Amino acid sequence: MLLCARLMSFRLPMRVFSTQSMTEEACDASNFRFIHEKEDTSTQDAIRQHLNASSRVGALLADIQTQSRGTKGRKWESATGNLHLTVALPQPTNALSTLSLRVGLWMAQAVKEQISDVPVVIKWQNDVLVDGKKIAGCLIESYTFDETPFPTWMLIGIGINVHHHPTENMIRPATSLKKFTPVSDSTALAIGKEIAARISRWDPNKQ
Repeated sequence: MLLCARLMSFRLPMRVFSTQSMTEEACDASNFRFIHEKEDTSTQDAIRQHLNASSRVGALLADIQTQSRGTKGRKWESATGNLHLTVALPQPTNALSTLSLRVGLWMAQAVKEQISDVPVVIKWQNDVLVDGKKIAGCLIESYTFDETPFPTWMLIGIGINVHHHPTENMIRPATSLKKFTPVSDSTALAIGKEIAARISRWDPNKQ
């Protein structure tokens, strides 16, 4: 069986999704800071600039990206209202093999909380599908420099189709949360804060 074709069903207990619990304080524990910007070339590039200026940064969300990219250098369609998020973590020395899968689980959990009555599936190892169509994905890159106590960082780029999804020149069909549930202008930001908070609480030493 090819790993790239492996599908895993994802089920969670139903939970009420409330944006009231998603405050910046939830993402501001110790040295973790959540940054919200209107526009960037890409959140992966933007968070590098912030890390160069200060190590006190944990996550960066942009309302729109002008030069989005996906895995293997593919161009990734960015639209206002969707989630464009990068979370920076000091490189976990003993958990790199599980990080990508864990990111897939965090994304699937966030989607499931929005549309609890629709099956959510993880396509090995971190694409999230709803109704057989891609709704979320991630790009994990490493970034190394010597000016901070943590010289190597893992940059976890996360994209979720909230309001829009591409319809042309797609390798696989896509969909969006709006196809299954009402969404608002603040939905992407709320989801981004929740995912960032979960990642900030992750202890790679506790598998």
